[in-house]
Amino acid sequence: MKDWHAAFKGWQLFLLVTLLFLASYYVVNQRYDKFYRINDINNDNRAIIEQYLSKKDQEYLVENQISITHLVNYMPYPGFDIHNYKYYEILINDGEYKGSNLVVVGNKLVKKLNDEFNSNQEYIAKYLVSNKLLSAYIEKNNFNYDHRQDYIVLKKLYTTNSYVDDFESYYTTLASRGFKDKEISQFFQTATKYYSQDSLKILMTKADDQNTVLVDNPSKNTLTLSDNQFIGSYVPSNLVLIEGIQRSHYDMYLKKDAYESLRTMLTDMGKLSKDLVVHKAYVPYESETNLPGYNESQLGHTISFTHLDLGYNNFAQSQQAAWLEANAYKYGFVIRYDHDKASITNHTYDAHIYRYVGKNLAKKLYDNKQSLEEYNIQNEEKK
Repeated sequence: MKDWHAAFKGWQLFLLVTLLFLASYYVVNQRYDKFYRINDINNDNRAIIEQYLSKKDQEYLVENQISITHLVNYMPYPGFDIHNYKYYEILINDGEYKGSNLVVVGNKLVKKLNDEFNSNQEYIAKYLVSNKLLSAYIEKNNFNYDHRQDYIVLKKLYTTNSYVDDFESYYTTLASRGFKDKEISQFFQTATKYYSQDSLKILMTKADDQNTVLVDNPSKNTLTLSDNQFIGSYVPSNLVLIEGIQRSHYDMYLKKDAYESLRTMLTDMGKLSKDLVVHKAYVPYESETNLPGYNESQLGHTISFTHLDLGYNNFAQSQQAAWLEANAYKYGFVIRYDHDKASITNHTYDAHIYRYVGKNLAKKLYDNKQSLEEYNIQNEEKK
């Protein structure tokens, strides 16, 4: 009998302990904060999470221990998807996108990345954002990620995303001419240093002409132009107004280095300079009537002289012409179309036209009796 009572009391005790445990578990469970592993959680943040995230999304938030430091501010916006949190964070850190626009852009980015790539989406997103290519990537259906470095080079000329359309058009044309990808990239890396968006577009109007050479660096002092070398509407840098020198009209320009050397040369020329007139200097593409885009007058280093009294046609017989032929090289100028060079320059002798190439090269050309064409051919053969 005593054993039965003892057993009964044991069961009572077990039942009591079990009930107490269940009651305690219930109380603890009610008070348990499932968000305790989330950084910066507080009552306000908890309320936002519970209001705007589904139970399933809340579980995703907790399981991935996602920091809500910045994300919580975007949860109320329509379309917010906690699964895209990494991409929202990328945009938040960049600082370019704000508010609901950040959520919209983030969602578009994720969708397009998932449609186009099987891996490395997060890395690609960071690359696009850090290089300011994101808006073009989202906006342009013809955006080619393989051309991303070329876009970076070209976009500095643009204020809109149309650089994608232009590059893809340029790429197609140059590739059809046999240019390899590396050659195309190198071409634009150089050309964007000297051309504007508009002048580059004009340059590329001749890109489909197999017989035309597109000049990527029109600033080279050894550059020669002919009817197959095109610079489009290139505008030289450092153009200055010619002042204190007799000229055929007021608003004439040269590059600064050529202008400063010209002033020194005319000073040293003495009395002869009084009858010397600058007939022609820099001519912009829009004003050039003789082969615009192929004319060296657009370079800013070409100058044409005439005589105040004798006129243009008789300049070759003047003392000024003789002085220039004998001395201009000392100041960096060379006669552009010299005697007996017509077969090389494709231009008859012309005493009027001089080209500034710098003192060192001018002396070398003068001493060797070389034209620019001969000098360039010689250097090309040495390569």
